[in-house]
Amino acid sequence: MSSHIYRFQTRWTERLQRLRDADAGNSRWTLRVIVIRYLTAHLALIGFVLFASAIGPWNDNFVHTIGPSWDWQDTLPIVPLAVSFLYNVSTTVYVLWREKLVHHLLHIAMDLLLWIVLIPATTLPAWGGTFNLWGKQIDLIDDVPACSDGVDTLTKACYPDLYQIGELELAGVVFSIVVWIMHTFLLVYECFERARLRRYSTAEGKTFGWEELEGKGHRLGSF
Repeated sequence: MSSHIYRFQTRWTERLQRLRDADAGNSRWTLRVIVIRYLTAHLALIGFVLFASAIGPWNDNFVHTIGPSWDWQDTLPIVPLAVSFLYNVSTTVYVLWREKLVHHLLHIAMDLLLWIVLIPATTLPAWGGTFNLWGKQIDLIDDVPACSDGVDTLTKACYPDLYQIGELELAGVVFSIVVWIMHTFLLVYECFERARLRRYSTAEGKTFGWEELEGKGHRLGSF
């Protein structure tokens, strides 16, 4: 048993060392970015769960008077958050398992796409979230308070569902913003890394092809 653990630790250490290999053009940020992508995936998953949890209660208690009656605004961020989770997890597993980095152009394309889509997908739930109604003054009906407590504001004691849904939406918006910030950093990093690798390959006089890169077991299609 101990020999299997030792071999696993040795193999894992060798993989990490190859990813740090400067001779292959890898930067000191390579492993850090892998960790950041892994963290981004889990933040996106949390945001996904929060928004998904708010949709059911919202549809049970509210309707939109303009446009679709269902909770479309909380549905918008679900797709990009799901894509962010799946993409970052799959690329992280691929890199650690195959010991090869994903092509920078693919990272740039996906990070840019998610960066663009997350802007409206986060803005609309923040603009139309039920948490915007917390404590809001409401009209009385025939001078009768809208709440049994005799208040004319949307308080948590009178409207617990409103606050429960709003808390889920607000937390989802926060996590969605954090994911957007992470993809902003990743997009900038991949652009700079792409430029750095081109300078590296030019300075070293190297022109790697797909077959040679696969044979080396290092960065796949980086140059």
